[in-house]
Amino acid sequence: MIEKSRALAKTLPVVLSAWCVLHISTGCDDGDGGSQENAKLDENARVEDSQGGKENQTESDLATDDLGTGDAASPDDSDEDGSQPQDICEALREGWNVGFDVGGVKRDFKLVLPEGAASGGPWPVVFLWHNLGVPLESWEPFLAPYVNAEEFPFILVLPNDKGAPVLGLVDMEWDMLKVTDPEENKEVMLFDAIIESLDACYGVDFNHIHSVAFSSGAIVTDLLVTYRADVLASVFTYSGAYFSNPKNIDALPAMFRPLVSWPEATHSEKPVQIMVTGGDNDQWQIIPGMANMAIDFRQFHLNDVPFVTGQGRDVIVCGHDLGHAAPPPDMPMHVALEFFKEHPLGTEISPYATEGLPASFSPTCEYLPGSN
Repeated sequence: MIEKSRALAKTLPVVLSAWCVLHISTGCDDGDGGSQENAKLDENARVEDSQGGKENQTESDLATDDLGTGDAASPDDSDEDGSQPQDICEALREGWNVGFDVGGVKRDFKLVLPEGAASGGPWPVVFLWHNLGVPLESWEPFLAPYVNAEEFPFILVLPNDKGAPVLGLVDMEWDMLKVTDPEENKEVMLFDAIIESLDACYGVDFNHIHSVAFSSGAIVTDLLVTYRADVLASVFTYSGAYFSNPKNIDALPAMFRPLVSWPEATHSEKPVQIMVTGGDNDQWQIIPGMANMAIDFRQFHLNDVPFVTGQGRDVIVCGHDLGHAAPPPDMPMHVALEFFKEHPLGTEISPYATEGLPASFSPTCEYLPGSN
């Protein structure tokens, strides 16, 4: 896939794509009254903007927000006919990148670049996928302040969804439920396209491509691990799910089971993963008040830990009691960066196996070795 990325980078204008995910929460609020590092997302919170002010958005407002046009970009940012410049490096920029074509689908995403990004790098790349109903800007403050970290400077990528209604009941936003051909999956295509373009324009450190996310964004991350384990070095997920695991299909509400399927993994590489669960109440009700329509992320976690370690992959499992919310105060998202630095591409046995877990990790965390 690395070879494919480099070849496509020579001819692509700029590429991106969309598709469907199963995911959650609708707001971001400070966990300690002011610290973005300790902020958490839950169904009842408002959105904390990147300037620290409150946007009085309701849960319904957030579920229907359409960020496809981007607040920080305008049609003037692209060619008059709406297409991107032929030179992909004219199209990539700090901030919003709007209207890039991936497989015939116009996609938007946001870039946060480290100082000296144009120096040629190569740069680690971290993807941060938003969850259902929450604009990507709400997640940006969790990692954007760290792009210039001395020991691990990186390019931060925040993709935007395109919408994916299911049964007319809920917009799952990401294309992640039914995968027939992984090479035609819109989120896989988006991931490939961004990597190709970043490498052409800034230089990518192919030993350090990572993904971190919560809920539906975490499911997208798990999907990418399933079909891009040859590219993703290591990943960090809060309340995700592998739908290549038959037990997770069985755990879905009955009416959704026929709509969800993933083929088996396409690569044998074994990226190390941190998996965080919100405890017994880590659930989301598709239709509030209807218990038989609840998505049980706690059960997904219980199913996926042996599923992933059974593939021979090392896992660090952590927990909290906040339910379907993230990140918890004792496992803030920026600790992912230390983990990513220590787990480059090809790491199959975590250094934590002998060194123990970092002091920055939650005391609930436990290292579990792969079983084969």
